[in-house]
Amino acid sequence: MANRAFSKFIRPETPARGEISDRDLDILATVLRYRFSSAAQLVRLVGGNEDVTHRHLRRLWEWQLINRFAFPGIRTHSEFFYYLDNRQALELLAERRGLEFTTPYWKSFADTARRIIAVLPHVANTCSSDF
Repeated sequence: MANRAFSKFIRPETPARGEISDRDLDILATVLRYRFSSAAQLVRLVGGNEDVTHRHLRRLWEWQLINRFAFPGIRTHSEFFYYLDNRQALELLAERRGLEFTTPYWKSFADTARRIIAVLPHVANTCSSDF
């Protein structure tokens, strides 16, 4: 199996192995609470080491528990903004932390995410559309 070059915008076919830690759950809960958060905001909100938080964010993205996008720039893209776009992360939080998520809340969250993605058509190609 040949190693592909690291890509910030394409998920690997086989994500890295590992277990969901308490820090991962903290990150998921923070993303859920603030809906769309930049990487820098999440680092400050979750606390701890910045590099470790970025590593956890990348792993959660590879596992398809969170999604992300970046605004295009002239020379480079902006930082990543993270959001939840599937129910798997919510179910994981509910199972591990005992949180209850009602259907109307999830529906309003999905509708909000769809509206924001519709406003940003250049971002839609990098975002998952399976709400």
